[in-house]
Amino acid sequence: MGNGYFEPGMSGVVDRLTSDGYADTWKGESRGVRALQSGHVHTPDELLIESIDRFEGFSDPDDQAMVMAVRCPTDGCSGTYTVPYGKDMSVIDGDLIAQIPDSRKR
Repeated sequence: MGNGYFEPGMSGVVDRLTSDGYADTWKGESRGVRALQSGHVHTPDELLIESIDRFEGFSDPDDQAMVMAVRCPTDGCSGTYTVPYGKDMSVIDGDLIAQIPDSRKR
């Protein structure tokens, strides 16, 4: 991937974001959003959504996913938060994502 070319699709977006410095992976849980590499758990108000890409399944348009670039301005941790989108999104992820400020709307 060192040539600056990234494959299209969800894996290509994750590769591009990782190359852009979003190296950690976020996971929603009942206490907040965990950065898996560092182990830090943040509340949604400590984070910023910096980009969102949505994808539909090739054979089933109802198979949807969302990849977000998320950063914590306080400790500098940044990574990707990937979740099913639509009816398959968990209640925990839906609640957390709704509370994370979107820096694109500022």
